Amino acid sequence: LAAIAGLGDRLRTEAGRDAVARATCDAALSALGAHRAFVLSTGRRVAPLAAAVASTESTQLQVPQDLVDKVRERQVVTAESNGRAVLAAPIQGADTEVIGILWIDRKGQPWDQIDSLAANCVAFLAGAAWVSSDARDQAIRRADALEEQLSGPAGTGDLIGRSAAAQRVMDFVNRVGPADATILLGGESGAGKEMVAREIHRASRRAK
Repeated sequence: LAAIAGLGDRLRTEAGRDAVARATCDAALSALGAHRAFVLSTGRRVAPLAAAVASTESTQLQVPQDLVDKVRERQVVTAESNGRAVLAAPIQGADTEVIGILWIDRKGQPWDQIDSLAANCVAFLAGAAWVSSDARDQAIRRADALEEQLSGPAGTGDLIGRSAAAQRVMDFVNRVGPADATILLGGESGAGKEMVAREIHRASRRAK
């Protein structure tokens, strides 16, 4: 239980799927007394995304397809494979979609029901952290794209816009800013005259 609680604390600080997968393997190894722990992808070709193994163990892994199919149906599976006791649990994402497999195994003693519950708990924490990490990465990408959009050609200083009217105002600023002429701006209160005046000043030789 302490190792599972520690996983929850660690996952709050991890960023990215790879880091979440590594933390999950470490926790599964220590919490369940496994000799090996893997987080596997669930694509067309099942492959390890991360692993944690005891010092005398190999990272080579053969995954029976029938076991994968059962886990994809959101089952926690215990089995024997190549002389090892295997425990596999689904890592679920949004809408209970299976986005990964937690695979742990050991030589000798088979897994019991408490082990299955613990593995399912570890897999649940991993799935929640995975979804959170993906959402955080997506939010960062959107913020970067918005910042790039706002700082690009369609926005300069205080003026931001992509409409034809906004483009005409920015073209006007770029045209009259460098000129040595007095510019009289007219319009109703709140129309943005001060904002345009600041942009004209920024574009002038006096501001450089």
